Amino acid sequence: MFSYIVIILCCVQFINAVALPKYISTSSHLNEYHENLVETDYYSPSKEVEVTLPSRLLKFSNPTPAPDIKPQILKEQLRQDRVPVTNKETQTTPMEYENPINKGLAEIVEEIRRHHFTEAQKILSGINFNDKIPDIVHQVYNNSMTNIDLLLDFGRNLTKTDVACSVLFALWNEMKVNGHRDVYKMIALVNAIESQLLNVNGSTELKNKAELVTNEGILDITSATVKILKAAMTSAPNNKSNTQARLLADSIFELDSNHKVFDEVIKNVANESFSEVSAIQIAQNLYSHVFISQAISGIQELFKKLEDSHNLDSPAVLNIAEYLKNLKNMPNYVNLSKPKKDAVDAMIQKMPLCARNLIFEPYVCIWNRGKSEYLYVAGSEFNRNEDKRSVFTRTTREAVGPGVWIVEKMGDEFFFQNKAYENEYLFAATGMHSKDSRFVHTWTEGGKVGKKSSWQIVLESDVCYLRNVNYDEYLFASDRQSGDKSRYVFTWIPKTSTREANFQWQIRKCDLSEILKKGL
Repeated sequence: MFSYIVIILCCVQFINAVALPKYISTSSHLNEYHENLVETDYYSPSKEVEVTLPSRLLKFSNPTPAPDIKPQILKEQLRQDRVPVTNKETQTTPMEYENPINKGLAEIVEEIRRHHFTEAQKILSGINFNDKIPDIVHQVYNNSMTNIDLLLDFGRNLTKTDVACSVLFALWNEMKVNGHRDVYKMIALVNAIESQLLNVNGSTELKNKAELVTNEGILDITSATVKILKAAMTSAPNNKSNTQARLLADSIFELDSNHKVFDEVIKNVANESFSEVSAIQIAQNLYSHVFISQAISGIQELFKKLEDSHNLDSPAVLNIAEYLKNLKNMPNYVNLSKPKKDAVDAMIQKMPLCARNLIFEPYVCIWNRGKSEYLYVAGSEFNRNEDKRSVFTRTTREAVGPGVWIVEKMGDEFFFQNKAYENEYLFAATGMHSKDSRFVHTWTEGGKVGKKSSWQIVLESDVCYLRNVNYDEYLFASDRQSGDKSRYVFTWIPKTSTREANFQWQIRKCDLSEILKKGL
């Protein structure tokens, strides 16, 4: 029994001497740790630190109570004194602490989205975020084409050229990766980059990068524009889609000062459309462009295509001649570059004789190849009646005053007004000479006689054929003469196409002053 008492006393002594002081020390450290938590970001007033001690030791403990700190006071203290707790063993900062770089990126993205470009630039200037620009652009772009204009505006508003170009380069990459190839957006981006480069004096590396991006952009722009303009070629010039295409063509035209991009685009359009759309319609659409230089570039490519295919006898050449004449008569034609003017003159000179003279000469003489005689209007002594004047060829083979004509073109139809007999037009009469031939006159009462006065020109090398629109009959010089100086001219009623020389005519330039001088 005594031995049990001794053992108990020894245990009590051990507790008083060793265990209890150690516990009290432990409790004190817990209180100190609790205080440290209050001073750091890890403390949350809503969370309490509870320490559960064995029940047999509670009566020996006397822990220091945790400081009574109200949540509002604690938050204020945390704001005033944010000192990260460092693990003394590893010397590392806890991961919960916010990375200032990431915070700055997030702020820049938010400012851009709010269109606060100045504030975004200030943050960019405060910390070197240039290497993070692709990340910023990626977050703002967010795989949406609707954000292209936002980033374009941001890039344009940046005052540092290198930063602005970095933004625009990153935007181009986002558009490419996402397959967003809107031609208008690409044009705007290329223009924005080139505008920034105007401020660059040095930085060859920046210029080289810009050149790579813009060249790639121009290739994509060219490809997309060709498809749009080619599709527009199938519709009439006043069609809505064609109007939109012309607006696009205007943007392409102004993309570079030398208009090389537009010239390349229109060349491809003319080449790809040529086999699918009539040359006449292509010419109409090309002529409808706003800028003279635009129209000339397009017409030049079409003309070259016709020339290469040995098809300058095409009716489209007559339209091209008319368009070039109109362009030359425009007030600002004189401001065109010499190469453009030279290109126009070269096309005119390459045109078939009839096409060139029909359009560009104020007065013409009409010469029959089979008889080598000029078409002219006879005097009143040959009149069949008061309202019709007879038309012959002059067997003396010389141009005479009544053989000078003024040409008028309306659409694809031509009208021939006699210079000597004012306001009298060549027409195919109702009366027939025979079952195969119809008389040709001028109308003495003046003016056109409907479609009977209308003629279409069929080109063939250096000659042409005159087809009456009303009767679908070709003009020819007959073998029958009236007197010793005149030969009858008729239209061929059978309507069969003939290539005989008597049906072939040349539209020749007339020297009116020389003719009048001779009194012919």
